[in-house]
Order: sequence, then structure tokens, then C-alpha cells
Amino acid sequence: MTVVLNEANLRLLLDTAAGPVGRDLQRRATLVEQFATEQARIILHRGFADVDSLVESEVTENPLQAVVGAVGPGKLGRYLQDKAIRERGHSWLEKALFAATRP
Repeated sequence: MTVVLNEANLRLLLDTAAGPVGRDLQRRATLVEQFATEQARIILHRGFADVDSLVESEVTENPLQAVVGAVGPGKLGRYLQDKAIRERGHSWLEKALFAATRP
């Protein structure tokens, strides 16, 4: 039995944001962003409008990866991290990551 792999098609399937792996990664990144925004609301004790644009996700290629983090003024991500660890004993993104990546 011979198996012939088409490298171009494999790259399309596995290495691009348009392929099934990339689309699943985008879906999971969006879930992490939503859960992280909720965690930021809780930590900062603020309503929806105040925190809505605080967290952002992006999927990039070469390599295919998702990045989720705080956006906005200076050291906000570090402040959230320190406050979450001090009050809860874990990272503010950790709970969001685990919640969003469950099957």
C-alpha cells in the first residue's frame, strides 16, 4: 500500500486560518476572549460597557497560533494578573483558557 501526501493540501488544512484547524482555533480563541472579558469584569468590579473592549483575540499564520490578551492603557494586563493571583490564586486568563478549551 502506498500513501501519497499532497503537501499543499495538508498545509491548507493544518496551517492556515481558513482551514478546519484554523477555524477551530479561531472559535476557541473567541471563547477564551469572551470568558476572559467576564473574568476581567469580575476582577475589576465593572459593568459590561466598561470592560467590553478590554480583551482581544487574534489568530495568525506562520505559525498558526492564537493570542488572547488585554488591550488598552499601559499595564492593565499586569494589573489584572496581579489582582487575580492575589485574590484568587490563579491567572485571570487561566480560568478562561480552561473553560473555553474543554471539548
